[in-house]
Amino acid sequence: EFRRVLSDLPAMLAGVIIWHDWRARWAMPALIGLTAANFLLPAAHMVTVSRIPILYLHAELGNWRQPPDQRFDPRAYNALGLQASQAQKNQDAYAAFTTAILLDPSYAEALNNRGVLLYKTQHKPEALADFSRAIESDPGTFNGWLNRGIVRRDLGDATGSAADLKMAVVTAGHAIEHDPKSPDAWFNRGQVRSQTGDLAGAVADLEKVVEFAPADWPSLGQAKLMLTELKATHPPGR
Repeated sequence: EFRRVLSDLPAMLAGVIIWHDWRARWAMPALIGLTAANFLLPAAHMVTVSRIPILYLHAELGNWRQPPDQRFDPRAYNALGLQASQAQKNQDAYAAFTTAILLDPSYAEALNNRGVLLYKTQHKPEALADFSRAIESDPGTFNGWLNRGIVRRDLGDATGSAADLKMAVVTAGHAIEHDPKSPDAWFNRGQVRSQTGDLAGAVADLEKVVEFAPADWPSLGQAKLMLTELKATHPPGR
């Protein structure tokens, strides 16, 4: 508690000196001394949910070439959120995604992930807001367009949903142009095309997935199953 008060004293004293044009002989040396003490004494700062220690000056100088503490990294919290979500720990996942967003309000991936969590827990208007923020932060986010299209459809906004799903197809197409052998990009576009009724396009995209995906690609089984079902229900020429 003493350290917290000490950290505020230089700013308070500087304010008094400036405000009153204080000329006391001891004021400036006191300000310099208090400032030096703040650099020399250990402390801790709160960053969202984490307490980050600030060591003695010589220790901090010794560590200055080290990478930043992962507790400052929104990607670390996003990863924690994904782990918690997979373990069905929804509150922990929400807290972790929120921390990532607080550290980086334009972090589209964390916004998408929190939106998915909100959607799954039946908070669809809040999910819609997160997906919209993700799109604003990164207009090229496939997941943002796809997820917002799904939420809008659920909320009865057919026009908005169709527009978003169309943009999801466009962003997936851009990814294909960038990397024509990416199974993820072909799979993404195939999924959206199947949802929007472009079944021939979906079959063509999923065939590309099977062509380019390595044997250990995580979604290969799902892609093959979708392809089989589409061909069974909508054979070529139909």
